[in-house]
Amino acid sequence: MKIKIIVANLIIVLLVGVAMHFFIRSSLKSTFLKQEDSKLQADRGLFKDLIVLQGFQLMAEVQRKASSQEARAVFDPLPPDEKEAEKELRKRSFLLVDKYATEELPLDPIFGRKPELVAITNPRGVVIARDTDANIDVGKMWGNQYNLVKFALNGRSKWDIIEYQGMYLQSAVAPIVRDEGIVGCLLVGFEVDNGFLQREGSRIGSDVGIIINNKVYASSFSSDIKRKSLISELMSSGKSYFDKMINKGVATETFTIEVEDEPFIASLSPIPGNYQVGKVGFIILRSLDKAFSPLGYLWFIPALTGLAILLVIIAGVLLGSHFIKPVEALEAELRKVLEGDFEHRWEIKSSEIGGLSYLMNQVLDALTGEEEESEEGQEEEEEKEIQRKRMKTEEEFMQEGETKPFSIEEILAEPIDQYYRRIYKEFKEAKAKIGEDPEAISFEQFTEKIKETERNILAKQPGKGVRFQVLVQGNRISYKPIIIP
Repeated sequence: MKIKIIVANLIIVLLVGVAMHFFIRSSLKSTFLKQEDSKLQADRGLFKDLIVLQGFQLMAEVQRKASSQEARAVFDPLPPDEKEAEKELRKRSFLLVDKYATEELPLDPIFGRKPELVAITNPRGVVIARDTDANIDVGKMWGNQYNLVKFALNGRSKWDIIEYQGMYLQSAVAPIVRDEGIVGCLLVGFEVDNGFLQREGSRIGSDVGIIINNKVYASSFSSDIKRKSLISELMSSGKSYFDKMINKGVATETFTIEVEDEPFIASLSPIPGNYQVGKVGFIILRSLDKAFSPLGYLWFIPALTGLAILLVIIAGVLLGSHFIKPVEALEAELRKVLEGDFEHRWEIKSSEIGGLSYLMNQVLDALTGEEEESEEGQEEEEEKEIQRKRMKTEEEFMQEGETKPFSIEEILAEPIDQYYRRIYKEFKEAKAKIGEDPEAISFEQFTEKIKETERNILAKQPGKGVRFQVLVQGNRISYKPIIIP
C-alpha cells in the first residue's frame, strides 16, 4: 500500500512537471515569435529607408565634390596642341579621382570603406580618367551606357544601382559646371557586397540579402555555405514569396526558411526606385535559434520536478510509515482475537485510528459481556484524584512546594479581585524563592495570562469554575487548576 501511495504521487508530480514545462515553453515560444515578427517588420522598413537614404547621401556628397573649385579646375584652359591638351586633361582628371578615392572622399561613415569606382567624363560622356589606373576605361562612352551619366550631362544629379565589371555598385553622379556650361561629370560607386551588408545588418540587428536581377547578389552571412543555402531555399521553399516580390513589387508577409539547417523568419521587399539594372529588392531575416535561446533557462522546471519527486519519495516513506504502521498493528491485534484470545484488548496510541481501536474494544466487550471504561469514567477518576489531593495535609503540600489549599467554601467566599491579588503575591514569592526577579511581570500581565488559561480550561469544562494554586517544583513555577463544580 505504501508503494502504491508513493507511485501515485510520483505520477501526479511528473505529469504536473511535464505539463508545466511544455505549457510555459509553448507560451514563451509564441511570445518570442510575435516579438521577432514585430522586429522583422520594423527592420524591414528601416533597411529599405537606409538604402534610399544612403543613395541620397552619396549623391549629395558627389554633388558637393563636383561643384568644388578643384573639380572645375580640371577643365581650366589647356595647351593649344590637341594631343598635349588631351594628355594634360587626363593627367589632371586622374590626379583628382585618385585623390578622391584614396584621401578626401568623406564617405567612410556611410559605407565603411573606400569606393570601388571614381571617374570623370567629358561633356559627351566619354571617360577621361578613373581611379587606380590612368588608362582603365579611358575613351569609353558612358553617356550611352549609364542612364545616370545622361542625367548629369543634362544638369541633374542622380543616384542609381549600376553594373560595372560584374559588380553591382550603388552609384551617384553630378555635373561639373563652369561659366561656359557643363564640362563633364563626376561619378562615384560603392559595391553592394557582403561586407557592406554585414555592417548594415549589424546596425539593425538582422541578417539581410540584396536581390538584383532575380538573384541574391550578396548577403550579410559570413559563411559562403550559408549564402548558397539562402539562394537554394529561396528558389525552393521560398519561391512563391520571391515571385510575389519580383512580379508584384510588394513586400511579402513573414515566412519561415531554413538556412544551413538554422531556422529563420524572413520577409522580402522591393527597394523603391527605377534602377538601370532592373528590379532591386532585399530579404531580411531573423534567427529563431537566437530568439528562442532564453528557453534554455527553463532547465529549472525539470530540476524542480526531479526535486519534487525526491521529496515525494521521502515524504511517502515517512507518511506511509506513520499511517500504515498503526493499521498493521491493528491488523496484528485483530488476528489475535480471531485466533481465540478474547481477553485481548487494543492499546494503540494513534491520533488517526486510536478512536477506532477504542470502538473495537467496546464491540469486543459487548460480545464478551464486559464493559470498556468510558471517557466519562475516566473523567470521574480524574475528579476523584483531585478530591484526594484536596484532602492532603498542610505539611504534605509544603513538602511538595505547594501553597496551602483552600476549601470550596473558602474559594467561593473569596472575592475575585482579592483572589487575583493573592495568587499574584504567591507568584512573586515563588519567583523570589527560585532566585528570579519578582517584579519582571506586572500584575496586569499576570492577571491577563491567568484569565486566558481559565478560558481555555472552562471551554472544556462548561458550567464550572476554576481557581489556581501556585506550585514551586524545583526551579520551576506552575499553576495547579482547582475545578469548582
